[in-house]
Amino acid sequence: MNENETLPLYDRSLRIASMSLFCLGAIFGNLLFIVSYIQLRWLRTARHAYIINLAIADVLMGSFSMPVTIGSLIRDKWLFTFDGELNVFSCKLAAFLDNTVIGCSVWFLALSSFDRFVYICRPLRYATIMTTIRVRCSATSVWACALFLSSMPLMFWGELKYSEFSYNCGLNFGTGVHRYYFLFYAVTVILIPVTFTVFNFTGILIDLNSSSLGDGRKMLDSNRGAILTLLVLTLAFVVCSLPLFVTAIIIWFDPTKADNLPPGISIAFHWMLYMNSAVNPLLYGLFNPKLRSHYTSILTCRDKNKVSWVQSIKKPKKVNKHKKFIIAEPPLPSNGVSSDHGNGTTTTKAAVRPHQNNKVGVIDVNND
Repeated sequence: MNENETLPLYDRSLRIASMSLFCLGAIFGNLLFIVSYIQLRWLRTARHAYIINLAIADVLMGSFSMPVTIGSLIRDKWLFTFDGELNVFSCKLAAFLDNTVIGCSVWFLALSSFDRFVYICRPLRYATIMTTIRVRCSATSVWACALFLSSMPLMFWGELKYSEFSYNCGLNFGTGVHRYYFLFYAVTVILIPVTFTVFNFTGILIDLNSSSLGDGRKMLDSNRGAILTLLVLTLAFVVCSLPLFVTAIIIWFDPTKADNLPPGISIAFHWMLYMNSAVNPLLYGLFNPKLRSHYTSILTCRDKNKVSWVQSIKKPKKVNKHKKFIIAEPPLPSNGVSSDHGNGTTTTKAAVRPHQNNKVGVIDVNND
């Protein structure tokens, strides 16, 4: 029986309004960060390269998955249901996109923490480890691996289905060999990257404590914003995703637990994961005053001191700068000619013409 057949109208309206708020926050908030990344050159670092990919993943979540869920809420069934039959392709596509975004999000956070670990704990080797080509290759690898893992249920391993309790399509535990796909996905996408992130933050804290008081304090102050941002982003993802995955693992071991869940728990846990995509862009500027100020300048259309995004992507032209040496001559006669009657020679000197602002300018030579 569909859980939402007994829902009061105000309850469903509240769910639609909250999901719409998450959707708008995920789209416009992350687009705001993407625009800032394009305009501000100081954002184009290795760490921010991972964050910009996280923002792109959140935009995809807000542009497709959330609107489809809102439409399913309004229709009280899967949005792409025609003549009473659920469109299987759209359901699989939605589940595929959700799983891809989740995988990318947690791994990009893990790579960002690794970037800070190398910067603080291996500062002399940072430039050789976090090169541009390695950052691009690692980001591309994350997208490729997430796409491959999410496509497994579409090809040979795992099952997908529509859940009438959460209004979206997702992984089904299935039977036989398909049952173990969820466990593999949870370990690969959640357990490993979260453990890797904890290892990086632990290494950072140990290195700061083992350093001398002055050096450790200086390093902490210079990286305080970056460390706090990554830590809060990671905690936000764990808080928003952990309830859903813990519940899913419990049900995986004992499927009968699914019938004992309180009403609304399933959809609440799913929507906490959606909410994370809307919260991330707020956290980007929380500990970064410069980025927060740029957010304000964009929203208020007062971006006068920043170059346009078209200018920011153009390579600066090389300017050949030559120093100009100006020679000041002593005052000359009005005709600029002085004679040396001693040796019978006549010397033509330069008549100095004053330039603007009473500065010595161009030197003209008159040959009579």
